[in-house]
Amino acid sequence: MQYKFIKTKNYSKINEGLQHLKILPTKVPKLGIAYGKYGIGKSLALEKIAVDENAVLLEASPTWSLPSFLKHLCFELEADVVGTSTTKMENILKALYERPRIIIIDEIDRLLIGSKKDILDAIRYIHDQSETIIFVVGMDNALAKLKNDGAFESRLTVKIKLEKTAKEDIQDFCSNSEIEITDDLINYFAKRHPNLRYIKVFIENLERYCEINDIEVADLKVFKASKVEDLDGKQPL
Repeated sequence: MQYKFIKTKNYSKINEGLQHLKILPTKVPKLGIAYGKYGIGKSLALEKIAVDENAVLLEASPTWSLPSFLKHLCFELEADVVGTSTTKMENILKALYERPRIIIIDEIDRLLIGSKKDILDAIRYIHDQSETIIFVVGMDNALAKLKNDGAFESRLTVKIKLEKTAKEDIQDFCSNSEIEITDDLINYFAKRHPNLRYIKVFIENLERYCEINDIEVADLKVFKASKVEDLDGKQPL
């Protein structure tokens, strides 16, 4: 399977939200969030946007402490990572004043627990002091969890609910396959597995099956015969 980037509807929604934050006037909060289920192309969209915008893209880690978060951000901003947390924060703000960058944080859910509140507070502080655009992305209950932190949630100017993968996006995604995927199989994916992560695995296994059996066109009948749907124990939804 080829790996050509697909501008999905969810990619467009995230990008439009970010562009909106970019044109907001001074002193207006520039925090944004996108949230939705796994496998709908969030991470791929963020990687594309980060490259296009020369943004800092961090994936929140469940092992982060405040010092380690600040260290990672210093590294991405090419700021000095030596010193106390206070020094690192000063270095981060200095770097953002001198060279403004958008900051994108994926998997924000990992920071939405009580023991990580100091990291969330630091993110908000960086935003307030530097007016840096900060965009966070998480699972479908991320916004609801953030409502427990009124200081952060109240600064969210952009709130984007991401949807399940559209049929048109699945069709574009399937066009990257080395075999022809017919409409009936695309419709099946859209109905039963609207999840690009699953579909990628299905197609890669289906391609191997078709190569072994000298098949150039895969329809729903071929897909069912291949049994790739059950290789990892998943059953139709």
